[in-house]
Amino acid sequence: MNDEPAARAAASKRLLAQYEAEFDLDETQRAALALAGEHLDNAERLDGAVREHGTMIRGSAGQLVVNPAVAEARHQRSAAWNILRALTAEDAGAVTDAASMGQASAGGAARSPASVRASEAARKRWERARALAAADADGVA
Repeated sequence: MNDEPAARAAASKRLLAQYEAEFDLDETQRAALALAGEHLDNAERLDGAVREHGTMIRGSAGQLVVNPAVAEARHQRSAAWNILRALTAEDAGAVTDAASMGQASAGGAARSPASVRASEAARKRWERARALAAADADGVA
């Protein structure tokens, strides 16, 4: 397994370089990216352990079991993805005002990008349905 510092930091360096090329990052975002990068670096090291020892290893009773590094690498990538998704949600304007959600007195309300997309899709469906109903009403009258 390659544990040289340069090899360990490869994923975090690539991640930071990609985000710096596309976004103007503040210190909080850089810290979040550093944490996501650490998770990805850990996942790469765990992948190396799986390559070295195999996907299936001998358990305590000699039976074949899935190498725990497989699941742990997946967990590390999931943790990195959650951090990156939170950063992307902020950059995509996931936070909307409460009034746009019908919560005028609720203060600031946050909506996920998926919720915003779903609302927009529903609005477009209703507009299409109303246009079709209006066209049918014009044709019948």
